[in-house]
Amino acid sequence: ADIVFAPYNYVLDPGIREALGIELDNSVVILDEAHNVESTLREAGSGKFGEFELCELLVMLSNYAMMERSTANLIDVGGDGGLLSGESESQHLCDVAHALLLFV
Repeated sequence: ADIVFAPYNYVLDPGIREALGIELDNSVVILDEAHNVESTLREAGSGKFGEFELCELLVMLSNYAMMERSTANLIDVGGDGGLLSGESESQHLCDVAHALLLFV
C-alpha cells in the first residue's frame, strides 16, 4: 500500500492528478481540512475573461457549431468517462459547440 501526502487540489483536479501520475483506482482518499474543498474546487473551475477573449470564444464556437456531423468530430462527453459504468457517451463537436453558445 502507498501513502501519498499532497495538497487536496492535487488529488481533486484531474489535470494535476494526470500530470503527476496520481491514480485513484481502488484507493481510499482522506481529506484533511475538507471544509476548504468547496472553495478550492470553485476556484479551479472559475476564470476571469475579458471582452476580447469572450469574442474569440464566440467566433471559435460558431465555427465549430457549423461543422458537419461525422465520426471524425465525435468527442467523449460521458458523465464518468466510462470509469464507473464501463461506457462513455459521445457527441458531435458541432452539437457541443451549439450548446455552449446557448450558455455563453
